[in-house]
Amino acid sequence: MKLHRFNKEAQKTGRQRVKIRRIISIILAAASLFIIPACTGGQTEARKCTVIFEDNPDISLSKSIYEVRLNTNLTVALSVPSDRAITHVSYENSTLSPMSNGASSSRNYYELTLYSIAYSALIRFTVEDRREITYNSGDGESFTVQSASPHLRPNTSLWEGQFERQGYLATGWNTLPDGNGMHTGFGSRIAADGDIELYVDWKKCTGEDSFTWREEDGGAVITGYEGEGDLIIPSTLGNLPVRRIAEGAFGEICADSVALPHTLERIDDDAFEVLDCENLYLFDNLYELSERSFGDYSVNRLHVNAAVAPVYSGNYFATFADKVDWLESISDQKKIVFFCGSSARFGYDSTRFVAAFPQYNVANMGAFAYSNMRPQAEIIANYLREGDIVISSPELDAIDEQFCSELAFDGWTFCLMEANYDMLAGIDLGEYTGIFGSFYEYNAVRRTMQTTSYDDSPSYYKEDGSRSDMPSYNKYGDYVVFRETNDSSLPLSGDKKAYFNPDHIDESDWAGLNYAYDLFESRGADVYFAYSVRSELGLSDDTTEESIAALEEAVKTHLDVPVLNGAHDAIMDPKYFLDTDNHLNTDGAALHSLKTIEQLKAAAEGKL
Repeated sequence: MKLHRFNKEAQKTGRQRVKIRRIISIILAAASLFIIPACTGGQTEARKCTVIFEDNPDISLSKSIYEVRLNTNLTVALSVPSDRAITHVSYENSTLSPMSNGASSSRNYYELTLYSIAYSALIRFTVEDRREITYNSGDGESFTVQSASPHLRPNTSLWEGQFERQGYLATGWNTLPDGNGMHTGFGSRIAADGDIELYVDWKKCTGEDSFTWREEDGGAVITGYEGEGDLIIPSTLGNLPVRRIAEGAFGEICADSVALPHTLERIDDDAFEVLDCENLYLFDNLYELSERSFGDYSVNRLHVNAAVAPVYSGNYFATFADKVDWLESISDQKKIVFFCGSSARFGYDSTRFVAAFPQYNVANMGAFAYSNMRPQAEIIANYLREGDIVISSPELDAIDEQFCSELAFDGWTFCLMEANYDMLAGIDLGEYTGIFGSFYEYNAVRRTMQTTSYDDSPSYYKEDGSRSDMPSYNKYGDYVVFRETNDSSLPLSGDKKAYFNPDHIDESDWAGLNYAYDLFESRGADVYFAYSVRSELGLSDDTTEESIAALEEAVKTHLDVPVLNGAHDAIMDPKYFLDTDNHLNTDGAALHSLKTIEQLKAAAEGKL
């Protein structure tokens, strides 16, 4: 992928979000509404609904009963004790936002908005002790932060040199002071209930006498090395911050762990002759490196630590981390998993699947079609269990990426991982190429973008980056902003051409898709192939009735899993799409979901 194309898209995303106000907290209801008497009022007067807020000793409201017009919003101010947090509001479409200057030593103040009130309702709050995360040096120093994360798993603190320990390098957080607990990278997400206690995960540095270096611009440049075993490069040499590794500094390095310090800014081409390691630790402020920096490398596990604030929080790239959070939370339940690009994000109404298959939960993992799906497949497989169902719908305008045949990393993959870099450590990178070239590409773009915060969320925004009045994603991972059905006054696109022609799919593509399916099945999941939705206008010039028939035959011949639908089932009227050829509007998503449910029932007869 060319850097200028990647850079243009990411800069556009950044510009859209610079002026968007960040919200700290959003609470979505998981329970149904408690209905009290229906809205009243005749045809000659505005119909009204009664909203009653249930008494709660922690909630302070100016009043508890409101009358509002039907299908309007209600916004109220409330406060809670500063050591308590609202964790649930019993109204599905609601947002909770901190008020400007809304805090005192004893209470925090919020605005609660209930959207599109269609029924009289009793609103209940769940209030719990506010979650705290305490960070420890291991030598008696500590600091505590209150978590206001909108994610199922909160992000830990970035590394900003908060602690120092002579002769040791910080490589992440750990749940135990001796480093034998659960490791979490700096800035990555942690799964834990209640308050969290974390300690710096220190690794003992390789001795200074193993290195040769020179001073340059107030920093140390490593020029040579004589040592063996694990390579833990200290953050200082001769009391100078280590900022660069020069060409030829390291020969053949074979180790279990190699760790680079957060002070490191540049690794020259051919700085390593060979790097062969199980675990490589580095920081995301390492901006200057290339695919040649580590020579002939083989790295199995990459641990990226965050030293700079994210730029994609709130963007659709960050949905992947939220989706993995949800998938992890239901990993022990039977589930249906959608494995696809953004056509799945827009294309399914998961609530219909939950209603049709009540014994299953649902996870919509669709994120972005032009990123390499193979790493995503490896992450998703970690959470699959016996009896799960995976519906795979590779998009036919990005065949190499969607068919999991591409072994080269790309910058988009790092974009998807930024909100939780630890997801990268769940991928065995031994067979991949392009890891460090794409990491450079990713970082080169990020340096041009506006920083955000882990407390931001994609559910606060619409696809175009504008603020959404209601949550834009549901818990399953569906994009749920209402998208109107096209008519003659709206654009009908035709810009993304999909190849419903097997001539564009080679043997490596079929092998890549079967690799992903074998991986899912090795975890006990049942896998089904389904043609990805596409507008009639979004077909390639060489798509014909003959090519469609040939594609259907090739799919049956080359893939080792059942096929849910026919190609024509996926080619839909343009009126069911909005702005592009693979993003269904609300009516299109409902229609596609109902079709898929019936097809799944037929294909899995006797299993569901």
